[in-house]
Order: sequence, then structure tokens, then C-alpha cells
Amino acid sequence: MTENEALLAIEEIRQHLEGVSFVAHRDSSQVLPTVRERFGAKAALDWLEHARDLFFFDREAGKAFIRNTETAIEACDCLDWVEQAAEFLRWRGSYKALEAFMPQVGEVITELGREGERLWFETGIRWLERHLESGTSYFRTPWRELTGGKGAAGIEELLAPAERLFQERRVALGSYVTGAMRVRDLVGAQGLDLWTRRGGDILQASRQRGEAFFRLESPESIGLLLEAVPGYRSRDHARLLQLLQQAWFGHSHPFAEAEWVPGDGRPLAESDGQAIYLPAVFPDRGEAMAAVIHVAGHLEYGTYDADAIEGLFAEAGMGHPPLDSDQRITWRPLYAAYGDELFRFQLLFDLCEDLRVDAALDRTVPGHLRRLLELAERRGAPEGNARP
Repeated sequence: MTENEALLAIEEIRQHLEGVSFVAHRDSSQVLPTVRERFGAKAALDWLEHARDLFFFDREAGKAFIRNTETAIEACDCLDWVEQAAEFLRWRGSYKALEAFMPQVGEVITELGREGERLWFETGIRWLERHLESGTSYFRTPWRELTGGKGAAGIEELLAPAERLFQERRVALGSYVTGAMRVRDLVGAQGLDLWTRRGGDILQASRQRGEAFFRLESPESIGLLLEAVPGYRSRDHARLLQLLQQAWFGHSHPFAEAEWVPGDGRPLAESDGQAIYLPAVFPDRGEAMAAVIHVAGHLEYGTYDADAIEGLFAEAGMGHPPLDSDQRITWRPLYAAYGDELFRFQLLFDLCEDLRVDAALDRTVPGHLRRLLELAERRGAPEGNARP
């Protein structure tokens, strides 16, 4: 086909679309010049034919294809994905998967290469063939999270247990993948395999318990994960951490177990004004000791002092609200006056209070600030620029 023949064919399709769908004609007309200028009339005709076929198959699929085309081209400067998009024509209702595929495909080609992208795409298609909702869950999962930083090999590593689970227990991918990514990132492929096998056994006994296990919503799942996560275990070293308090303050505050789940943010020590709540696992011994001393410092040096808190509220012209059922204090009404800046003020307030307590601790615990600095330098600054 010559370029002129391709242009004539494009015009015929545009006229057809104009007669049957205002949306298809408008959206394709906006994107078509970009495709033609970058790749020529023949490629533009091929793209428009696919757009038409997808739109007539499923209106939402067609819109997703057309409206994400420029994003894909900008990311990878190619149309290699056009034929792949046509694969979604095989299933009625697959537009949700295509809607998730289109915004990612260009970036996947650029980051993983064509071979890596092909594996990412074909894996999703296999899941669509097995179970439409599972395939949709796959494409809806951000591709970087699927890889775990290991490229296409990371996807294979993550989903190998899922293949077995589906064949043996008919576990949908959506029930598995979110929890599995967290487990894989925390304990590696071997730990993921053990976790999956245990979940399969629970699933055989009870479907409801098994699915809760894989979603990390059951004590069994969290308990197994806590056993596998490396680090400094609070329960094993509770006696030492209590003796530290005894040594510096002459007494110790009781410990309780924090409701921390691995993968759900950093493990932190907290307090309700009476006990110190410890996560099951700290990254290392130094951080565990610093955390216990720091929170104990809040208890020792007045963070939870009722008279001081009432004084703050009185200065702001208000009274402290009634304590909740757990007798917890709250400073939130003090921040409310700052409107949209409420959370920024709360952060500054917390930082000032932490600095006050750490300065007081350094007068009691020799080297406290130096050890905090060493911990901070070892952890390093967060990526990217600081926000205002």
C-alpha cells in the first residue's frame, strides 16, 4: 500500500466514525496527527483500524486505547504495543484490563526492553485466559511493584507460587498479589514460597481463612511473616530494654505490643502516656535502644503531663476535650486553628517536642544525641528534594 492509498483509507475510516460515534471521531482525530507525523501514514492507518475495532468491540476499550496513545508514544517512541492491545478483543469485559495496560506499556518497553515487556504482557494475557478478574488485577498492579526491582525475572519470581495456587486451589490473583508483593520484598523468594505453602494449607481447611491469610488480614499470616522478617526482636530482648530504662531513670515503664505489620511503614516505638508500645521487630539493636530511650524520655520529661497540656489549651482559649474510652489525650484541637496548614503545624510541633526531649535525654544519657546522629547518617537522607 502506498502512502496516498493509506491516506485515503484513513479518511474513509474517519468518515465512518463520524457517522456512528461522535466520541470515537473526536478522540481519534485529536491523536491521529501525532501518530502520522511520528510514524507515517501506513502506521497511522494501522493504528486507526485498531482504534476502530476496539471501539466497536467495547466503547470503553476504544476510549482507553485512543486516549492513552500519546502517553505510550511519549514514553517509548514506538507503536509495538498496538498489536498487543488487539489481544484484549478476545474477552468481553476486558476493557478494565486494557485501561490498566495502556498507561503502563510505553514505560515498560523503555524500562524493561522489548523482551521484558513481552514477558510482562504475555503473563497478563495468560491470567486473562484463566480468569478475567485475575488478569485485570495483574494489569492494574503497577509494573514496578510486580518486578520488585528485579526486572522481568522479579515478575516470574512473584507469580510462580500464584500459578500453583490457582491450579490447585483456584485462588484468584487479586487475592494473592498485594500481600505477596509485601512478603517478597520483606523476606525474599524463599520466604514467599514458605508463606504461600502455609496459606495453601489454611485455604484447604477454610476458604475464608485462607483468603484472609493471603490478603495479610489474619493473625496467622501476620504471625508467620513476623517470624520470617529479619531484625532485632523486641520480645526476645525485652529484659535488656527494661534494664536500660532502669539504669538511666531508676525505674522502667511497662512494654506492650504495637499493632505493626511488616511492610506497613517503619517499625516505631509509641506510647499512650503510660506504656511503651514496641513493634515485634526493629531493624537493628541500635535503633531499638534509641527508640525505647526516646519514648521513655517523653514519659519522663512531660510530653504527657496533664497540667502542661491543660496549660497549652488554656493559652489557646479552649479546654482539652474529654478523654476517649482508652483515656488517650489529643492535641488535635490545638492544631485546628491552622486550617489547611494543620498537618504541617502538627509535624513542626512534634519535631520541636522531640528535640526538647532528646536534648533533655542527652543530659541524662551520655552520648544520646551522638548515637541518634550516627543512626540518622547510617540511614541516609530520603530520595528527592525536600518539600516546602
